[in-house]
Amino acid sequence: MSPRRALRLVLARLSETAFGQPVIVSAISRWRADQQALLARVEGSPMMTTIRNDAGQTGAVILDLQLVSALVEAQTIGTILRRPAVDRLTTRTDAAICLPLIDDMLSGFEAEMLAQIDTWPSGFRFAEWLGEKRAMDLALTALDYDVFRVEFELGQEGRSGILLLALPVAEAPDEPVPEKRPVASLKPAVLAAQASLAVVLHRQQMTLKEVSALTVGSRLNIPIAALDRAHLCLPDGGQILAEGRLGQRGGRWGLQVNYLNDGACITGPLDALPHRNSEPAAAAEPIDKATPSAAAGLPKPLEPTAGIPDSQVLPEAASKRVGNQG
Repeated sequence: MSPRRALRLVLARLSETAFGQPVIVSAISRWRADQQALLARVEGSPMMTTIRNDAGQTGAVILDLQLVSALVEAQTIGTILRRPAVDRLTTRTDAAICLPLIDDMLSGFEAEMLAQIDTWPSGFRFAEWLGEKRAMDLALTALDYDVFRVEFELGQEGRSGILLLALPVAEAPDEPVPEKRPVASLKPAVLAAQASLAVVLHRQQMTLKEVSALTVGSRLNIPIAALDRAHLCLPDGGQILAEGRLGQRGGRWGLQVNYLNDGACITGPLDALPHRNSEPAAAAEPIDKATPSAAAGLPKPLEPTAGIPDSQVLPEAASKRVGNQG
């Protein structure tokens, strides 16, 4: 059952006892409005009353002068007059006569709705009569109201009357702020990730014809200075990370890093940096693949501790191991 239908049934039952005359609920409309929009619907000199529940919520019941007069006439002279009521201000006496109708309407409406749904504004009863609209403006504090406008046909002649019922809309409870949980740092996982690096000893430009002519046993010219200017790169060889001297330690090739391309001490290409050996690099004779140690112009393969002067032996803590790459 809709709230409008429930309110219609409650008022139909109350009209028999409150008026003792034929009373018809001709129309009920419902909408949501804030305080200003609600008061904008109040016209003329109606009787304005507030309703309140134990939770301190405040609503309103507003009866126009024709409905108040019909109820007063029914209670005092036992009949509803044919002629409309003369415009006047309502009084506390009017409010006292209308009080039973207001409370019975609220309790009956509440019972009908709670029989169908669990959440409905409840506990509202007559609170006070207000003599002017400004007082009503101060009394209503909710943000929004569920407003019902009821139109009546009163007595034998069908005098019209209007009642406004405004129930405060319950505000949604604040959602609890989720507890902030510490976010696990990605740093350990990142630092534990495997990083593959490559050491590039020398780069050489060749024509397509020369590349096509390469076979097993072909010889390539590598400058002697390349041993002092080996590049530590990413696997694709695109980004140079460091530059150093290539040597041997413990039976493995190693790289002693001399320059780091960390953006702090390197501002240009590594190839443009000055080196300790500033003499121009001499081109070596072709490498004999069968006997590389005998190639003219190249030093003999570097032994674990022999072949490299003491000043050039790679310390364990300062050397960069690069597998068995040459």
